[in-house]
Amino acid sequence: MGIEERFFKYVQKTDTCWNWIGLKAPNGYGRLSVGGRKGGMKYAHRISWALFNGEIPEGLLVCHHCDNRECVNPDHLFVGTYDDNNKDRIRKGRRCQNMPQTKINFSQVLISRMTYPMFTQKRLAQKFNVTKNAIWQIIHGKSFISNHIGEIYER
Repeated sequence: MGIEERFFKYVQKTDTCWNWIGLKAPNGYGRLSVGGRKGGMKYAHRISWALFNGEIPEGLLVCHHCDNRECVNPDHLFVGTYDDNNKDRIRKGRRCQNMPQTKINFSQVLISRMTYPMFTQKRLAQKFNVTKNAIWQIIHGKSFISNHIGEIYER
């Protein structure tokens, strides 16, 4: 069975969104195994983008206009940078500029960035009660909060 056929096996179309009803990651995004054991798992919305629009440019995210993490409707998706995605969240009111609802504070971000070589991302995520992906983004300067910490940390 090809990737497209497998993909649509887990899509439930509504009048607006195409909801992913297959496996989901802890962050709520759909996941699908690609290429067997060596291919790994890919996000369903990224697979949708690739199926309908072609390859995702290096370093770009596939973002949602509809803000529905389960949605894989290609008409609801757009590519953008981490900065584009963060600005989109702020514009839609899902994340305030001063981030009052963030789970991790500035000192925890600094601790994560300074101790990462000594502690695994998994351990730091457990310590601060966030996802491993959140720690990865902080360590690699990909998150909104870590970008601002990076400006302070590198001065």
